[in-house]
Amino acid sequence: MKMTKVTDIILVSSSHNDLDQSLFISTDEGATFQKHPISFFVETLIFHPKQEDKVLAYTKEGQLFASLDLGIQWTLMQDHVSKDHIFCLVDRLTLILSSPVRAVDGVDGDPNVVHMEIQDPTGGFHYIACQIQNCSDKTLSSPFPDSTDKNSLIVQDNYIFLQTSSANQTKYYVSYLRNKFIQMKLPKYALPKDLQIISTDESQVFVAIQEWYQTDTYNLYQSDPQGISYSIVLENVRSTKQPEENVLIDILEVRGVKGVFLANQKIDGKVTTLITFNKGRNWDYLTPPAVDMNGKPTACKPPDCHLHLHLRWPDNPYVSGMVHTKDTAPGLIMGADTLIWKDPSPGVKFCGSVQLTALFPFPPQSGSSNADTKC
Repeated sequence: MKMTKVTDIILVSSSHNDLDQSLFISTDEGATFQKHPISFFVETLIFHPKQEDKVLAYTKEGQLFASLDLGIQWTLMQDHVSKDHIFCLVDRLTLILSSPVRAVDGVDGDPNVVHMEIQDPTGGFHYIACQIQNCSDKTLSSPFPDSTDKNSLIVQDNYIFLQTSSANQTKYYVSYLRNKFIQMKLPKYALPKDLQIISTDESQVFVAIQEWYQTDTYNLYQSDPQGISYSIVLENVRSTKQPEENVLIDILEVRGVKGVFLANQKIDGKVTTLITFNKGRNWDYLTPPAVDMNGKPTACKPPDCHLHLHLRWPDNPYVSGMVHTKDTAPGLIMGADTLIWKDPSPGVKFCGSVQLTALFPFPPQSGSSNADTKC
């Protein structure tokens, strides 16, 4: 089920027969539905963030269709659109979907612009942009003149990112405020095998780079406001390879408070959770809880003992849940963790919450823990 405003609902038929595909559209909060047959198999629907009647449909064949009347009539926009690493942006909120890139509110001059990556007849990939209501070959724009790597297009907030590879060399490019693309300037000692965009909040880019010598960790870098020049802020953040070659980096942005991140650093096989309150300029350990989940004293005191939160994935299948933060509860971090000692003592499990102190009006300098022994 896909929804726009409260009253509009579109259901996609579950038939596996490509000749019998339909949309069921309601404009009265689901009280009644009208069936509308379509000639393509919908993989993802994307709604315009401001104009609810405008909808995009992405198919499993890589075709992109557009509707200006909430899914009743459809027009083919483009063929051979990439689907594996494309984003739908809604008012500066980035959602990872199998969908083309929407215009970013307040940055794109035309709210009807759609950014996308397409494949040409020779097999090369290109970044193009066009209007949702008119995407013919005559109206296409190519902001980046050269071919790009597959699935390298990322549009977030004020920035657009691309990469190109040739002769075993990869170059990374950024466009700030939709201006000309400029090659990103990394320190001379940085020889990246991979680069992942972590955050683009507060007019600054936060990236994770896997250096030539790293296998299961990434280094974090921070940019200038234009996203061009970078400096290292934290080394050896652990990572893992997911199905379909996707990489998961163990860093988490705390929702509800700008500039607060948690990262799991892996050194000599040991993992420790660090926190920053200024988007990476300074990092510190989390203050361990005074008691464990059974109410017993932990006797965990830095620097001999530190807190290890399970951020993006649990360390073992027996850990229930990971870290959770909410915009409506700024400063509250809930999750499961382990206390890690420098000596070989076994870790003590702790399930509860970490309450960041003194969030307002000044940035906090340290954290304190409140244990919930009932979880």
